[in-house]
Amino acid sequence: MYHIHRFFFVSIICFLFPHLTNAKRELFVNNEELRSVLVSKIQSSKKSIFVEIYDFNDEDMIDGLLEAITRGLRVGIVIERAPVNGKCKYDLPAIPEDLSWCLKLKKIKELSQKFPERVVFETFDDVNLCGSREPKERCYQHAKSIVFDEKEAVISSGNFDPESFCSTATHANFCQ
Repeated sequence: MYHIHRFFFVSIICFLFPHLTNAKRELFVNNEELRSVLVSKIQSSKKSIFVEIYDFNDEDMIDGLLEAITRGLRVGIVIERAPVNGKCKYDLPAIPEDLSWCLKLKKIKELSQKFPERVVFETFDDVNLCGSREPKERCYQHAKSIVFDEKEAVISSGNFDPESFCSTATHANFCQ
C-alpha cells in the first residue's frame, strides 16, 4: 500500500507557501464552478487521485472515481467513519436501504480489498489517533482535499456533497 497522507501534506505546504514551491493557487468562490472543475479533473487524471474528506456523496465525483479505477488509476479515499448526520455506514456491508452514492462508495471499498496495490479506502481511525469513540472524546477527520496525478491539489472548506456545491440548476432542493 502507498502512503496517501504525504500527498495531502505536500498539497497543504504548496497552498500555504507557494513562493517556496512555485505552486499556483486559484480561488473558487462559485461552488458549482469548483464542482465542475473537480469532476473534470477526476475524468482527465492519468495516474492517481487521492481524496481526504469528511462527508462525500456527490454521485458524479464518485462515478468518476469508479471510472478511474476501471482505467487503472491509483485511487485513495480517506473518509470520516461516522460524520454527523452521516447516512452511510462504510464499515458495514451494503444493505438495500443504502442510498446509491453509499453503495458506490462501498463498491470502491470492495475494490480496495480486491486491488490493494492501487485502490485504498480507509475510514478515519479515531480510536488509534484519539483513544476513544465516546462522543465527547472523539476526534474527526475533517479535511476536504483532493490530489490529482500527484501534481495538483484542491483544498476546500466544503464537503463534496450537493449541499456544499449548492447550485439551483443541479440541486434546487438544497439551494432554496
